[in-house]
Formats: sequence, C-alpha cells, structure tokens
Amino acid sequence: MPASRTNQIQEGFQTEYFNPTLGLSGIFPGDFAFKTTVARLRKTTPWVHPDFRPLLKRRLVVTTFATEVEPYYSGYLLQLPAGWVAIEERPSWLQPLLATGPEAYEGIDSSRHTLYRVHAFADFTLLWMVHANIPSGFDNLLREFQGDIFPELIWNLDSIPQSRIPPLRLAEEAYADESRYLDAWLALESVASEYPATSPRLTQYWQNYLTYSAHISGVPGYDSVRALYAQRVPQRVQGPLVGWEEGGLHDLEAWKALVTEATQHQVVMFNESHVDPHHRSLLTQLLPAFHEAGFQTLALEGLGVHDAKEINKRGFAIQSSGYYTREPEMAHLIRVASRLGMRLVAYERTGEGNREEVQARNLIDETLRRFPKGKVLVLAGYGHIHEGSETGRELMMAGHFQRLTGIDPFTIDQTDLQKFNPMVMEAGHWLTMLPEPKLPNTPYLLDTDVWLVNTRNWTLPEPLPLLELEIPASPVITQLFVPEEWEAVRTEAIPRAQYWGIPKAVHVEPGRYWIRVMAENGEVLAEQYWETP
Repeated sequence: MPASRTNQIQEGFQTEYFNPTLGLSGIFPGDFAFKTTVARLRKTTPWVHPDFRPLLKRRLVVTTFATEVEPYYSGYLLQLPAGWVAIEERPSWLQPLLATGPEAYEGIDSSRHTLYRVHAFADFTLLWMVHANIPSGFDNLLREFQGDIFPELIWNLDSIPQSRIPPLRLAEEAYADESRYLDAWLALESVASEYPATSPRLTQYWQNYLTYSAHISGVPGYDSVRALYAQRVPQRVQGPLVGWEEGGLHDLEAWKALVTEATQHQVVMFNESHVDPHHRSLLTQLLPAFHEAGFQTLALEGLGVHDAKEINKRGFAIQSSGYYTREPEMAHLIRVASRLGMRLVAYERTGEGNREEVQARNLIDETLRRFPKGKVLVLAGYGHIHEGSETGRELMMAGHFQRLTGIDPFTIDQTDLQKFNPMVMEAGHWLTMLPEPKLPNTPYLLDTDVWLVNTRNWTLPEPLPLLELEIPASPVITQLFVPEEWEAVRTEAIPRAQYWGIPKAVHVEPGRYWIRVMAENGEVLAEQYWETP
C-alpha cells in the first residue's frame, strides 16, 4: 500500500495529523493491522450523520478523532475501495463545491449545520467535519473552512515507532481494579514529559490526569493542572461577572432557595465536571431534602445499565461498577442514595447514534415511562443539561428531554462558574446562586435555570483528628473504608475518603472505619479499624 507507507499509516507507527492554529488533531495510534479485507470498526466512534452510517455498517472506519473544545471538529480515516469516492456514490444531500487537488469533494449539510471535506489518499480517505457554532454565521464559517483550516492540515511524515501508551490505558493497567489509586496517579505522572505545551494531545492527557488526581484528596499538582486545563479549554463565561453581588443569593440563603425552588419540580438536573468531585458532594448533601420532597430516582450519567442493577441490589458501588463510580465522592453519593431507598438509574449508551437524543430517550424509558408521576433527580456532565442548543449546535440532552416529554426540567449549572474558571470573580462566599437573567452578557446561549458558584470545600463535614500512624515509606495514600463494605468485598471496596500521605485530620462522618495505608505497587503498610472520637 504505497499511500499508507507514504504517510506512515501502517501498523506499528503512530501518526498525528493536526492544525496547529486550532489545536486540532487526529491520531492514528499504529495499532491497526492492515489486511486484504476492509478495516474493522472500532468500539467507540463519534456520532455521524445518518447518511454516513453505511460506512460504519460496512466496517470501513480505521480510526476516528474529534476535538474537545470549540470549534468542534470530528474526523474519520476510512479504508475505501478504489473509485468509491465518485459523484454517483455521494449521498444526495452532498453538493460538490470543489473537485480539484487532493480533495475529492467538499460540501455543506444545511440541516445539521455541518461542513465537511474528504481527502482521498489512494486506498485511504480522510474525512473531516466541522460543526458550525451558530447558523447565522455559516457563510463566514465556510470562508474560514475553505481558506484557513485545510491549508494548515499537516501530515506528520516523520511518524514515530509506536511506543506511547494512551494515558487512560496506562492508568487503568496500573490501577488493576484493586484500589491502587496511587499507582494509577504515579503512572500518569511518570509520562508528563511526553506531553509538552505544543502537544495536540496535552488536553486529553490533562483530562485523564485530573480524573485520577481527583480520586486522592491533597494530591500534589491537582490545583495547578486544573487551572492550566481551564485556561486551555475555552470558557463559556467571557469577562468578569457583572452585578453578581446584587443579583445573586449567597451561602445559607442560596442553599435554602435552591432546595425550595428545585424540589417543586418533577425533574431536576444538575451538571458536574468529571474532574471535580466536589460537584458530587453538593448533590450528596442535598439528597435528604430531595428524598423528603418525593424524589425516588437518581439518574447518573456515570453508570452502566448492568452496574445500576447490581448497585440497587447490593446498596453500594464496587471497583468493577464503572469508571467514574470508583471516585470516592461519586461512590458516597450512590451510598447515601441507596441508604435513603432511592433507585439508581443508568441512561448512558455509547455508540448508538446521536448521544444527546439517545441519552434523553434512555432517561425517559428508565424513569417516566415506568413511573409517569415519579420525581427524578439527574446528575450529568457539563453541557448535557442545557435546555437549548449547545453554542448553536444540535439540542443537548435536556433539550431533547423537554421536546420528547413536554416537561421543562429544572436545570442547575455548577461547572461554568467553578473556582478554576479564570474569569470568575471570587468574593469569599461558599455558595452563590444566580438566576440566568442576572448573568453577564456572553456570546453563548446558556439555557439553564440557575447557575451556582461552588467554592469546592464548603460541603465537607467538620474535620476529625486521625489516629497517629508512623509510616516511613513515601509516597503513600491513606484510605478510609466503610467497614461493612470492606468486610463484604475486600479489595473491591471503594474508599469513603482517601488522602495523600498521612493526614492529621479527615473529613468524614462520625463512625467506625477500616483504615489502610498503601504504597506503590499495591503494598499495604498498615491497616486497622478506627472509631472517630
């Protein structure tokens, strides 16, 4: 395959293609074995227009990629039969604009506000798609698309032998489903030098790094990387907040108003940053009030269907329950909900088409279709709870939910104004609630009912002194387990809390705990029962 060797798209070689101005990148990791048959379909692929689904059914996708920040781009490297890219083969809605040079065609999908261009490399085709931010600016975006983006698309001809393990897989292998949180963090820390500021993969590395760092309270580097991550990802709130002291409610007043307003609705949706567990802490603290108001169902984006069923039987999450559920604050949210008698529901499905609409339909099937009058509490990630479109793109999950049910969910955003957004003014409040009309002007459509400024540490219980432990080894983490869970499943148990080093005090509810101090490679240095004073 001369074309593949020219661009080093071959087994054992990692190739990156990117736009340096936009920080846009696509990566062929070198783990695909080329054979005489067409490529196999990977397990996870970005959503594509229905007219592109035959590509997936025919197993023509070699690898996929997408940006995580605006403007949103997605791409597909396809293995196509010779001559496949021909006028008669194009879907009817493609209007050819350019038929010269390396591009096979370019077009606009006006119904989805999507631009695309296909590059043909003999047996391979690179398909890029750009999603317009706002339909009214489509003409300008088209000019940008034609003039700026693709001329800067660079193939890395000096491909390197594949040696870099994706950071998530690296952490998972070190973790080994045995509460080895420290080993996972150390594995990610050890490869930090492979992701310099110029790397198009830095954002993905930071996201994985922060996810595992958030599992351990007080871990070095979390705050600094969190701030850098917030600066690298474009913020939806542009400029300082205006008039928020006058327009918002603060502290205990905000807490009471939030509970009073939210519990009057049938469906309430909170969002969270997946790398900030304190967003989960807030919901945990609010659960008793919601349960008292008649909420019997808690739907979590981070749950799988099978995992939810097992948790409802068992009463708590375990290490194998999922990726996000092994984080101690998420596990505690599940623990408290189960103790209150609430039913846990999973609504996320991957690889089933338009993620937002699929989420909404699954949520309806798991809740209102079974209990039409039931009150539902939802915890979703980031923009899924926005009731309109996300910066002019398609409807988000909450918008589809409202369209399909006629129910207007009460939506609470606590990610856009989080502490590490560099544009947020901090005024010393532990909680501020802002109704949307009081928000500053922004170029984005922010369709949520309430915004929260959550300073991250206000929900923690009062610190309790820990018994004296003399541990010579470093680094170590200290884990506190609920005794009943530890005795039932041992190493499958998820800590109630865990800390970097040996803390002088811990933030947990009074009671009895199983304490374990763990070093590298899963070595247990000390373990015993401990009763809070």
